[in-house]
Amino acid sequence: MLHRFVLPVSRGLEGLLAQELVSLGLGPATPGHGIVEIAGPLSAGYRACIGSRIASRVLLQLARFPGADADALYRGAARIPWESHIDPAGTLWVDVVGGTESLRHRQYAARVTKDAVVDRLRTWTGERPSVEREAPDLRLVVHLGDDGHINLLLDLAGDPLHERGAGRAAGDAPIKETLAAALLFAAGWPAAAARGTPLVDPFCGAGTILREAAAMARDQAPGLGRRRWGFSRWRGHDAAAWAAVRTAAQAAADAGRGRPLHLSGSDEDAAVLARAAENLLADGVDDVRLTRRAVDALVPPRGADGPGLLVTNPPYGERLGSPEAAAALHRTFGDRLKLTFDGWTAWVVTAVDRVGDLGLRPARRMPAWNGPLEVRFVEIPIRGRNPRVSPAAGSEG
Repeated sequence: MLHRFVLPVSRGLEGLLAQELVSLGLGPATPGHGIVEIAGPLSAGYRACIGSRIASRVLLQLARFPGADADALYRGAARIPWESHIDPAGTLWVDVVGGTESLRHRQYAARVTKDAVVDRLRTWTGERPSVEREAPDLRLVVHLGDDGHINLLLDLAGDPLHERGAGRAAGDAPIKETLAAALLFAAGWPAAAARGTPLVDPFCGAGTILREAAAMARDQAPGLGRRRWGFSRWRGHDAAAWAAVRTAAQAAADAGRGRPLHLSGSDEDAAVLARAAENLLADGVDDVRLTRRAVDALVPPRGADGPGLLVTNPPYGERLGSPEAAAALHRTFGDRLKLTFDGWTAWVVTAVDRVGDLGLRPARRMPAWNGPLEVRFVEIPIRGRNPRVSPAAGSEG
């Protein structure tokens, strides 16, 4: 049976997610606004759940019907055979995204949907599910579109996919795993890792970029460590298909275990470096070089075999320090790159108004969002002889 899957993603990352899904054999993938859509058998949704590093969730479309008011939502939801999806004595939660003129209040739309599910099940079985926000048996998403249609979707992931399923000691301003993975994917890291290219994160903090880079290099699917999924207690769950998907992912991880890594990280804070080491060890990674080093002392890792990639998320004044301090740090960082990383390529995620402070001419700027904050993925080929670019020339105006 062919299903339609909708994968929400942080704004700006739609194209990267589409490329990732194609690389996982899940194409064609169609980017939209904050989503990417794919079609395929149920196993395709399972493969996206366990394998996508960039998607926020994986949603299975149950129904799409015309309408923009509460009556249309209730009628459309009540037609779905919920007895095939949830144990009548189970638990349910409904999230709502979007809105229409008649359904501007999301809590109200969620209640209408819940009532339709409960009424259908009570009529057919004499029982009704209860509402539970944390770890429900069935989590539904209602998308109220501006095209005159309502989409009703089942959340296959459960918890957001950036929660990789392993213990993590976060720093003060951690980058979300999905954003870190997208930056690495933009940098071409999976292919670069296979070539033995060294990768450095000079603001590694608690190690999120390094963890994602190590897992990508060793084909460790991000969902392998997760014990519970949104489909775990769904009545439509195909246990045999899921077992096959998980077995294939485990086989790839087993084959990649022990594959040489050429990863280094540094930070001036010894405490966060200790957290990075703990986090990497929690993933079974003990061969990443971590060094305490200030930004004005940055150098390539000892023994690096030729130029490599520098992928990082420097503090940019939103949650750590002042904007003035962040600007000064970016200037020092840019100067150090030019002085000591000639021939390397840097990929930096930073605030829009911090790009010019680096003083190096970007080859590419990719808009992205870190939560509500607009940022840029910036690709910078480092050439030591290039003149320093003024902040005005490097800004986006």
